[in-house]
Amino acid sequence: MKASTNEQVKDLLKRANELCLLLGEFHELFVGCEDEAAIDKASQLLKVPMCKLVGPIVGDLTKVGEIVYAAGCQDVEVNSAVRGADLKVNGSGDCIEHKVCTYKETKKGGSAITFSACSQNLGKTARRKKLLEDMERKTRGGGVVMEVKNHRGVTTNTFTMSPRYVMEFFARIPLGSSKTYSIMVKRCPSCKVFHRIDKVHHYGQVFDARDGHLSEDEWKSVFKPTRTNCKGVAPVYPEIA
Repeated sequence: MKASTNEQVKDLLKRANELCLLLGEFHELFVGCEDEAAIDKASQLLKVPMCKLVGPIVGDLTKVGEIVYAAGCQDVEVNSAVRGADLKVNGSGDCIEHKVCTYKETKKGGSAITFSACSQNLGKTARRKKLLEDMERKTRGGGVVMEVKNHRGVTTNTFTMSPRYVMEFFARIPLGSSKTYSIMVKRCPSCKVFHRIDKVHHYGQVFDARDGHLSEDEWKSVFKPTRTNCKGVAPVYPEIA
């Protein structure tokens, strides 16, 4: 074993031991504890040593969510390339765009799932063309998976968009001055549903059930502003055939 490699192994073991000691202390202090403030404080203490250990192993920390998601799927692996799809299905070559949103309960607003919408400097037609080419490359055969996590990193909701729905959806999104397009993730205080992203997901299921069809009025509904508080009156959407 080369000296440099040996030093790397020793460094990883040192970091792992530091984390193990802290995990032991965490367990002793907080097993059975239901005090949110105390648990949050302890979690902050673990954050740095965990990142120190995971960083050298994973490399790009933005890939952590993709690694965890792929581990729970059959024949799905993380795409190591910087550009292109986040995940790929072994054998078929299908591509999956993986999005994660950490939801935080605030009075001002929620969070969002964000997609690149290309630069407005391209011009409207060229911009739309590039956007669709990018989405096709990233989602061909696999579509989009959008995970919503709570502040502890636990996945609470998963929303999907099929490849065909993705292409129709992004062919119709309004292209403004921003280089990104966002789908709001804000939980309704009345029913606890994420109405905006849930609507996008639901219409996608209707679209797929109808073999790739929504009426023009239904497409307008997809992009119509969504109330984030239903006040106990659930929104009405088309039934999934």
